[in-house]
Amino acid sequence: MRSGHIPNSRSLPFMDLLNKGEAKPLAEIKAIFSDVVDDARQLQFSCGSGITACALALFATECGYSNLSV
Repeated sequence: MRSGHIPNSRSLPFMDLLNKGEAKPLAEIKAIFSDVVDDARQLQFSCGSGITACALALFATECGYSNLSV
């Protein structure tokens, strides 16, 4: 996979959503997403293998976001 930056993308490291290996409380995760996402109509997640992207999409679903893709 080629390295670089996707134009207009934002970074949300998966580890920012965890506390000692467990998911942070949903209210904290929602706050983190709202700081990163702004007012997006569609969210696309990407990573090297797709595993972390899927985990982020799952967290986004739990936060109430829809129109997601990996």
